[in-house]
Amino acid sequence: MSLYQLITSDELASELFAARQDDECAARCNLIATATHQPTGLLTDRGLYQALGPVMAETILQKLSAYAQANQAYSLVVARFLRWLEPTNQGVDFGDPALLQLLDALTLGGLLTGDESAAIKAISLKKPVYTAAQVERLRIGAN
Repeated sequence: MSLYQLITSDELASELFAARQDDECAARCNLIATATHQPTGLLTDRGLYQALGPVMAETILQKLSAYAQANQAYSLVVARFLRWLEPTNQGVDFGDPALLQLLDALTLGGLLTGDESAAIKAISLKKPVYTAAQVERLRIGAN
């Protein structure tokens, strides 16, 4: 959602925008904005440990390792994913839409719990941060 769409979707933000209260409008937008999946950059297994904590990360990695060797529907894909997590292979972008879909499939199939899947997805969830200068530029551009 664009900043303009966010402002016009909220009565208070719209009022603040019209009143040229840019700081307050930006603060309101930061409050009401929703997080979306963003690229994380490439994370290795170490990055997964840092993002999830060692217990959850290790639990997930052990489940994925066992699944990769189980000759199941996504076993080859999971095996390749695990290789990409190795530091020598540069890691994985945890905001990649294809990875998020794979997580859904693995959760639906019972390999990962809902909490594990949500924790992995949370790595890439980011709320946008808006500034008064952005609100002001938007108004100047709109007139």
